Amino acid sequence: MSEEKTPSEIPTLLQTAEAWTNPVTQVNMATVGDNLDDNEEEERTKTSKGGLKGSPPAKFNSDRKAAKQFLNDFRAYRFLNRKNETMRVPANQVALTLTFIKGKQVQDWANAIMDLMEE
Repeated sequence: MSEEKTPSEIPTLLQTAEAWTNPVTQVNMATVGDNLDDNEEEERTKTSKGGLKGSPPAKFNSDRKAAKQFLNDFRAYRFLNRKNETMRVPANQVALTLTFIKGKQVQDWANAIMDLMEE
C-alpha cells in the first residue's frame, strides 16, 4: 500500500521544473580596474593626465544649420567625460565649449562670454 501525500508534500510544477534545470553558472569577466567606486574612478581619471575621451565636436562657425548638431555632439562628448574634472566643474564646461566656437561672426561673442566668466 502506498501512502498518499498531503498537498503540501506534492511538489509544484515550478519546483519540478527547477529540479530538472541545470544550475546557472556565473563567469566573472572582470579585469583589473573594473568595479571601482566613484572615488577610485575619479582618482584614476585625475592621474590619467586628465585626457578627455571620444571625439570632440566639430568647430562651430556660426552656421545656424549646424548649431543643433554641434549641441548634440557636445552633449555626447560631455556625457562620455562626465567623470573627468573638466566636465565636473560647470565653468570649465563653458570654457571648453567656447574653445570649439570659432569664426569671424562668433569670436566676439565667445570672447565676451569668457570675459564675463573671468570677472
